[in-house]
Amino acid sequence: MSSSETKIYKTQFVAGVPLFKEGSPGEEAYLIDKGRVAVSVLRDGKTIRLATLGAGEVVGEMALLDEGLRTATATAVTDTEVTVLTKPLVEKLLAESDPALRLLLQMILERFRHAQGKATENAAAPNARLQSAREQALGELALVRELSEAIDQNEFNLVYQPIFRLEDGTAAGFETLIRWNHPTDGVVSPLRFIAAAEHTGLIVPIGSWILRHAFESHRKFQEVGRANGGEDKPLFISINLSTRQLEDKNLVNAIAELVEATGVDPTSIKLEITESFLMADPDSARSILHELKGLGFSIAIDDFGTGYSSLSSLHSFPIHTLKIDQSFVATMNDNPLVKKIVTAIVWLARELEMDIVAEGIEEQRDVAALLELGCNYGQGFLVSKPLAFDDAVAFLQQNQGW
Repeated sequence: MSSSETKIYKTQFVAGVPLFKEGSPGEEAYLIDKGRVAVSVLRDGKTIRLATLGAGEVVGEMALLDEGLRTATATAVTDTEVTVLTKPLVEKLLAESDPALRLLLQMILERFRHAQGKATENAAAPNARLQSAREQALGELALVRELSEAIDQNEFNLVYQPIFRLEDGTAAGFETLIRWNHPTDGVVSPLRFIAAAEHTGLIVPIGSWILRHAFESHRKFQEVGRANGGEDKPLFISINLSTRQLEDKNLVNAIAELVEATGVDPTSIKLEITESFLMADPDSARSILHELKGLGFSIAIDDFGTGYSSLSSLHSFPIHTLKIDQSFVATMNDNPLVKKIVTAIVWLARELEMDIVAEGIEEQRDVAALLELGCNYGQGFLVSKPLAFDDAVAFLQQNQGW
């Protein structure tokens, strides 16, 4: 299945033009963004209108899902703009078992069956909870469409949060983070769109975009670092890899090609993964991580301590860095139990000869406590929020440590 077959895109119909006709194959459904669409059937030479649909409604899904012919004709009443949902895309979304999408499709089918007189007598009317879920699912579809467009329109950008040495506060590197500059909503947090990108597989092309731009930025950061007397302490950069990316069989080859194209030194790059990826399929995870290590990359586990990984098997993975989740750092000075957890994580990392990065450092007392435990790196608002590229370069030029 090609990526073009599963891509969401927009199209337009002028007033009076059919979106599809009764008896034709059902290969697409349409989410109405603007305008109105009449659904009708031809009976005894007469056209009978079943419904008029507007923005936020979906038309044409029954034949698509039932793999049958169209049982009605849909015609634009006014100039109409729609989002096209192809059959391969819907099958892909169903395969991902997203509950909201399954609920949406079930409700749409019930609506059509009722409109065509096929609903059972005691079919329950949609209640407020189902209506709310339906609206949520429609919103997710719209978000996915906008994400597809964002890739083509180059609406993403990267920001870089400094990672610093706890002993002196000097810059050790950056973590790469993505932001979406939505044309109408402004800057969109990853919390809003990463899950949708994961569900649909869009995270793979987005992740490739992140890797290329992060590699290119890192080369510039290293040049600035060397110019500021950092020859003996070369900078590194951390880049997050999603589970979907790591499941992509072409990932290692694609990264190798990016290394060659950008000329970046992979030994100065940490690829961040989650604990859940390690535990879902340990043998597969171990294999791909060793391949990435073979290219020269270091591997870091992000938010360590929150994913319930098996400590007994941690040593069998090629892990170089543990990142302590910010929820532990934020409470360790006021909660003795959390302090013991952080102590155990640091001890484990040191025993396995791993680096340790503490996330979410906001107070100087956090630095003192982490240094006492033996943690070597940190990141957080105490030193800097995530920075745009030019600001990150300026940070490197000005950073003098504590």
